[in-house]
Amino acid sequence: MHGMYTDSHFHLLSLQQKGTDIPGLLARMESEGVHGLDIGTEVGDLPIRRKLVDGHPSFLLTAGIGPWGVGQSVRELQEEISQYGPICAIGEIGLDNHWKDYGTPAQQELLFENQIDLAEELHLPVIIHSREADMQMERILKQRTFSSQGIMHCFEGGRRLLDTALCKNFYISFSGVVTYKHNDWLQDLCTLVPDDRLLLETDSPYLAPVPMRGKPNSPLYIAYTYKKVAELRETSVSKLQTLVRDNLRSFVRQSGNDFPA
Repeated sequence: MHGMYTDSHFHLLSLQQKGTDIPGLLARMESEGVHGLDIGTEVGDLPIRRKLVDGHPSFLLTAGIGPWGVGQSVRELQEEISQYGPICAIGEIGLDNHWKDYGTPAQQELLFENQIDLAEELHLPVIIHSREADMQMERILKQRTFSSQGIMHCFEGGRRLLDTALCKNFYISFSGVVTYKHNDWLQDLCTLVPDDRLLLETDSPYLAPVPMRGKPNSPLYIAYTYKKVAELRETSVSKLQTLVRDNLRSFVRQSGNDFPA
């Protein structure tokens, strides 16, 4: 594979809404060897995102309804996937207790569980958003079967949630948050993830890494997170690049997708 940097989670539509020239960005990503997953967040975004990445095989798509989408139809999402697929995962989906206008925990759980069912039905892995919801998330993960695995995206949970996710054979993805000062606890957890379970992401346009913190994030900033994580794990950036690339490739192959060789 030509890609030097793997970004397991970015949002091209949100980047576009913030004024980014997407064709220009994709061209720069390809020239700089950045590839990865453009992540869905709601019903209706897949056809628009499909057009954005058309002709760019280095960028694969997912589809899902995040916890902010309580009230949206999982059946409509399924119809959209059948029309505008293929996709490589259902996500991002999950739980968020930080923002109080996202619907009740029970409403979020129902939406989340219905999409886990959809993932099982379609034989797809899941990409999970979990914010301030460790105990709920642990309970759901323990109760459910994930026959095609999953990713805990932008991991900021505790040790128990990390262990539960690893027991379910999930990948753990760290964002630029791991570069922030005073996040020693998260940096410690980053060193505990086995090599074959580790992923890195930007979550662009959110959560820009140090030294870009405070600016709109970009997949082009992923190198800063690799540098920090390589230091934390006492390895080289080049070894980390190979590791993360191979891990994301294994993840997307479960859905019958792949990146260019």
